Amino acid sequence: VAVQRITREAAVYTRDGHSDYGHAFVSFLDKYPNVLSPRSSLLVLGDARNNYRNPETDLLAHMVNASRHAHWLNPEPKHLWGSGDSAVPRYEDVITMHECRSAKQLASVIDALLPV
Repeated sequence: VAVQRITREAAVYTRDGHSDYGHAFVSFLDKYPNVLSPRSSLLVLGDARNNYRNPETDLLAHMVNASRHAHWLNPEPKHLWGSGDSAVPRYEDVITMHECRSAKQLASVIDALLPV
């Protein structure tokens, strides 16, 4: 139930069933225009495959700049980033992206990000 709610409310998928992260950023800022602040941590989860749609990197940059911390966890193998409809190269210009496909990789990302 929680996953279905997150998927529905995140607005990542369009009516045709394909992901559109640019649309998700537009939707997020429309619904929550002032929620991000220098006290915020922004975490984006997903493969960054935008199906050749507008990635809205300017909106993501705004969100990143409004936040204290910003990271993208990508479950796709790093060697596939930028292939096909992947917008990773455009998103990497504005946000730090981490390959995160397993609990071990997640633990590694957390260890690298959290102060000791």
